[in-house]
Amino acid sequence: MAVSLVDWSEKLETGLAWQDEQHRELFDRLVALHTAIEQRQSRKMVSQTLDFLDGYVETHFSQEEDMMRRYSYPASEQHLKEHQEFRQMLVMFHHFVTRTRKLVLAAKIRTELNQWFLRHIETTDKELGAFLQEKGADS
Repeated sequence: MAVSLVDWSEKLETGLAWQDEQHRELFDRLVALHTAIEQRQSRKMVSQTLDFLDGYVETHFSQEEDMMRRYSYPASEQHLKEHQEFRQMLVMFHHFVTRTRKLVLAAKIRTELNQWFLRHIETTDKELGAFLQEKGADS
């Protein structure tokens, strides 16, 4: 069952160039992961895509978390909880891809990752972006 992904659009931009660039890259990687699963590419290919996504997510989250600390972002606790939730979803997804043959579950988790990512950008990251812009922190 094919699941369509949302196309990247300006409505997903937060106004911070570094954050928007990273979000576009993460979005592209989620699309690549989606494609690898839909086309039933090898588990190795799916796992490699997921490994890259894991590393890139850590880099991205670390930069956001550093900015939150540096500028004393008042909503950082909730934002950090959301990051942890995504990390846990990635671990679960990785488990299903590498240790089970249940690609139906993997497809469901993949859809949840995509939905989480879009929801997070549209709300939490946009709020962070507005706060950081207000503080003059655009790098």
